[in-house]
Amino acid sequence: MSEITIRPLAQSDHADWRRLWTDYL
Repeated sequence: MSEITIRPLAQSDHADWRRLWTDYL
């Protein structure tokens, strides 16, 4: 899971990932 966060994602992808993380948490 940390690998995904450490990976350099695009801003758009990052926003989506953050949303998914918030939903997951």
